[in-house]
Amino acid sequence: MTAQQRNAVTADPTAFICAGPALVRVPLAPCAPDDIRSDPPNGVTSPPTVEQLRGRVVSLLGDAVLMEAVTLASPSTAHSCQQPLEGLSAKKLRTLAASLTAYAARMRARATPFGLFAGVALGHLGDNGRGEIAEPAHHRRVVRPDAGWLREIVHHVERSPEGLALLEYFTSPGVLRTGNTFVLPTPDAHIRRITMRATPALTAAVNAAAGGAPGSRILEAVRAQGMTEAAATSLLDALVAQGYLVSELRPPPHERDPLAHVLRCLRRRNLRPELLQELEEFATAVETYRTAPVGGAAVVLGRVHTLADRITASAGASAGQRSPLHVDTVVRADITLGPEVQAEARKAASVLARFATARERNHVQHHLQKISGGYAVPLPEVVCPPLPPRVASAHPALLNAYAEALREGRTEIVLDDDLLDSIAPVPSDELILEMDLFTVVASPDIESLNRGVFELHIRRPAASSAGTALSRFADALGSAGNAALRAIHDRTDRVTASGLPESVITADVTFRPLQAAAENVARATLTRSARICTNSPTTEEPARQDWLSPHDLMLFPGPDGPQIWSRSRGSRVLPRAATTLNSVATGPHSAHVLAAATGQNLGIAFDWGVLASAPWLPRVRRGRTVFSPQTWRPAADLLHEGARHPDWHQHFAQWRRQWSVPAQVMLVDGDRQIPLRLNDPVDLSILQRQAQKGAVTLTEGISPQHCWARSSLGSHTVEAVFPMVADVPDGPITGEPAVVPPERPLPPAPSLPGGGWLRALVRCPAGRQQALLRAITRGLGDQWFFTRRHNGLLDLHVPIETLRAGTWDRLLSRLSDAVAHVLPDQLDDVLTISTYSRDAGFGSPSPHPGLLEGWAVSDTQCVLAALDTEAPDAPLLSVLDLAARLTHLSGTRFLAEVEPDRKGFAPMRRRLLPLITGAAHSGGLPPSKETDRFQHLWEARAAATQAYLRRLSEPAIIARFGALMLEQHVHRLTEGDKAPALLALASAAEGAALSWHRATREVA
Repeated sequence: MTAQQRNAVTADPTAFICAGPALVRVPLAPCAPDDIRSDPPNGVTSPPTVEQLRGRVVSLLGDAVLMEAVTLASPSTAHSCQQPLEGLSAKKLRTLAASLTAYAARMRARATPFGLFAGVALGHLGDNGRGEIAEPAHHRRVVRPDAGWLREIVHHVERSPEGLALLEYFTSPGVLRTGNTFVLPTPDAHIRRITMRATPALTAAVNAAAGGAPGSRILEAVRAQGMTEAAATSLLDALVAQGYLVSELRPPPHERDPLAHVLRCLRRRNLRPELLQELEEFATAVETYRTAPVGGAAVVLGRVHTLADRITASAGASAGQRSPLHVDTVVRADITLGPEVQAEARKAASVLARFATARERNHVQHHLQKISGGYAVPLPEVVCPPLPPRVASAHPALLNAYAEALREGRTEIVLDDDLLDSIAPVPSDELILEMDLFTVVASPDIESLNRGVFELHIRRPAASSAGTALSRFADALGSAGNAALRAIHDRTDRVTASGLPESVITADVTFRPLQAAAENVARATLTRSARICTNSPTTEEPARQDWLSPHDLMLFPGPDGPQIWSRSRGSRVLPRAATTLNSVATGPHSAHVLAAATGQNLGIAFDWGVLASAPWLPRVRRGRTVFSPQTWRPAADLLHEGARHPDWHQHFAQWRRQWSVPAQVMLVDGDRQIPLRLNDPVDLSILQRQAQKGAVTLTEGISPQHCWARSSLGSHTVEAVFPMVADVPDGPITGEPAVVPPERPLPPAPSLPGGGWLRALVRCPAGRQQALLRAITRGLGDQWFFTRRHNGLLDLHVPIETLRAGTWDRLLSRLSDAVAHVLPDQLDDVLTISTYSRDAGFGSPSPHPGLLEGWAVSDTQCVLAALDTEAPDAPLLSVLDLAARLTHLSGTRFLAEVEPDRKGFAPMRRRLLPLITGAAHSGGLPPSKETDRFQHLWEARAAATQAYLRRLSEPAIIARFGALMLEQHVHRLTEGDKAPALLALASAAEGAALSWHRATREVA
């Protein structure tokens, strides 16, 4: 929706309201009283002693809840905790103390949900704030197998001989056929794409599995192509290993109980009975662990790990160091956020929305304009290049405010109206309509919170999709969570669709993450009427009508940005993010294109610009919201090798005093944030280890004195995720619906060697290419065409009809003789036979390929005649003739307009005018005396040009192919990198001719 549309329905174009309840995220441990302590006079000036390290470890080992959380997060660390401390070396003791200290700090001060360190609850929006949290024993675990561990088990079973024979396999939705190859983009996080030649056996396998088929049937289809049993099995195994085929054993991305899905498949196929029994025992143990009280399940958890190790060995998978379980914690709490907090959240969302950009969406729009050519492009074919890095900048007003704060020693900048309007004016063309706003609510106590004495601290970017944070936990939160999510989605979908002039289908976008670890947080509750899964087939219910295949979706540039159209539904589709996962880092390319095209799940934060890497940044505050915390970056001499210096602690203490760094800070490393106390030697050792690896960023922490939610153990940090939506009344906005362009025509089947065409790539030095072309003309006649490729390659295309009553082998023999005559000393690897995709050398599918090939043949004859003449300007005249006729047929000028200065243009004009005297022809440019010998060839090419262009309906398509024709003609005429020079000369010549005509008309 544009700003103009928003202004038509609301007075404030940046007003936001809460779309539903907030998701509350709470660390399970309270802020410890010893978090509030004074600094030593000179700071910490030495590393921790062995006694301090051992004392820290002993104190933390007594926390049962912490040790259970550590066992779930890092089994290797838990194993080290079971070793006698006296037998550990100083290095291992330091590592163990640092790990446990970091875990304990996370459990006290970081609210991001992870295992038993922090959990979630549904936060109500009411008239009075409340903040009561139960003890850990009353919290509830949501347990399922770790996605990486289960993926490893499934991967080995589906590739086993019995699995290949009994399981059902599906072709991955990401598989795309281009010409004579199959392509699978981004099968995992480490591989950009996998390309396989479309052999008959591979094609048979992919086609057989298109709608799902047992492995035995796929093997039968492959063997029918002449492959042996062993070779067919090897091919099927390779396709499964590379991700081309997906077995029914893999849980769908939206599956709530992935282990139950695997057990159902094993029972249905009677596959691996011994493994099935072990997995059933594992499921029983997991259920026992789920119901055990938090902090009192060490024995049950040990049995779960033992069974997991046995299952791993039975399946033939590698054990690894990962935990076999993934745990989310539902906190038993009564959290209510009052009207003052809600009002401040609305103000914060309005400010953040002004920092949003449409770079991703515009990038996809420009790419579609470049590749579509007036057609709608299938989603799998949209391969958008990476978004160029944003050029860092900063408004002078922000630079001045920073300089004043630095000069005056102020720790914060107030983001008043004038400064906000300067650095983030209200956008005129794009606005964010929804977001998940992540805020830490800080207040001394509940009474102060209700009086309006509080702060909202924004510690991570907002997400441009509301409700995605809640969607991961909606099922865990029960019926209240699902009802809240549906209410949020209903509200945001209505607002988003209200800016569109036609009805749309809203669809949840899901994908199987490329990284196994990310799959743990990928599952979400799906609420929309349709679903799009970009890289995983619907193995459970392949006939469901609410699933939209990626191949069914078409993209095209619309008047208000990229648009997505469903061929099967005949309707526009509005993809909606189902999870908080960043599709750029974790998803397949198709998921990223959909997210970028619709502005979903983009980060929105205060932008420091070029100041972002400064050694110190002040706090940025507006009202009761802190948009950016005070930030410090240690000097370079404290990092890398400097962090290993014996005097590092003294140097660091001096740096702290210089920059007034407080004791309570957060160590920020990407998405990871570790609360540290710089007045504690063990905590400082964690910072030192990070400094040895590279750059360090510290931000101010939230004081324990501002944790207002209480439990019997103490006070807790509270982070609220507000689902915000633009304050827009319901109802459609009138306007004309976008015109859906036609689908790109499917290319004809490739002509294989031995078919109707012979395509040969000939490597020929630049100095001999013209002689080779003459030799081919003598041997093959005039019914063929060529294009020039890079590195001295001539791409020849010859139809079998070139030789009357001839055969394909005779054609190849004639061509080989011509090559041997010109290149007798370079016969090795000179001639390569390839397939031909009926693209007339343009490199992409084209409508009416027969007519376009006829044009290429005519153009080749014009090029050969221009190259064989002694007239030096024949190539130039050939380009001018083609450009003029294309302009006459399409109304578009294809040569660049030249605006030369007098000194540069006059000599060019004196040289060109003698060539273009005489009467003007239909193209608007006069012929020269040299054109008479080529006139019949040019007329034949003009007829072929007209025959092809008149079959194209859209002006944009006509202009696109006209430009391609001219470009191909120039490249046929020139060798090496001379094409730009010839185009520049032709543009100058056309300018001279048009100038001459204007002067002649004026005299007349």
